[in-house]
Amino acid sequence: LSLHDALPIYKWFLYPSAGMAWISEDFTTWKRAKMNLYDIGYAPTIMKHRGLFYLNASDSNLSVMYVSKTPVGPWREVGPVLGPDGKIPKGYWDPMFFSDDDERVYLYYGCGGPAIKGMEMDPGRPNIAVGEPKRMFGYDPGHEWERFGDFNEDPSQSWVEGAWMFKNKGKYYLTYCAPGTQYATYGMGCYVSKSPLGPFKYQKVNPILRRTGGLVRGPGHGCIVRGPNNTVWAFYTCLRCYYHVFERRIGFDPAGFDADGNLFVRTA
Repeated sequence: LSLHDALPIYKWFLYPSAGMAWISEDFTTWKRAKMNLYDIGYAPTIMKHRGLFYLNASDSNLSVMYVSKTPVGPWREVGPVLGPDGKIPKGYWDPMFFSDDDERVYLYYGCGGPAIKGMEMDPGRPNIAVGEPKRMFGYDPGHEWERFGDFNEDPSQSWVEGAWMFKNKGKYYLTYCAPGTQYATYGMGCYVSKSPLGPFKYQKVNPILRRTGGLVRGPGHGCIVRGPNNTVWAFYTCLRCYYHVFERRIGFDPAGFDADGNLFVRTA
């Protein structure tokens, strides 16, 4: 057998807004998986937890969570995502569910508001909160790349959104995006903590992914994932805006950690 034949086959599962899901074994050929779900809302998120897969999205039929034994279904409804007051959390957009090594579950969310929020969920019923929502971090006009506009010219506002949690060597890396998905200035930043609910500190290397010119512009609102041989990858959306102001495409590039433990992406 050649070395290639001896290596295990890795499958990548991609869940974009509108038209889930896509599968690849080589990063080149992507085939659509026929699921009993097609479009459950913008910015889908999936979590593997206790051998099951949980799927949710922004405004997914009143924040309904779905569960399956496989990454591509069949999916069944678990119920709506509810905060400690029994209601859908205020500002519930761009959710991300994270199952930690100890099987405790955390939810991160926020889109267009002043902050990214997080709260602990019930490991047995991940759609039900067991803790109050906490502010992880918010828009900082001192971070020039977060300022609103085509040239980051408006410090009065920003869309801080698209949270994603990635754990590496005991540290929690919470990535986010700003200032708006319609701008070439859109990029991805990172805060770091020793705890899944903070306190979080702005990473020294920031933004971790940004490109305002060229064919691939405005990379952001994606995820950081591990690949074969302990590699790290950043998936992201990038600017298109041909048919619609929010129209985007999907890209991916290698990511990693420097000698000081800072998360970075080489380029878009």
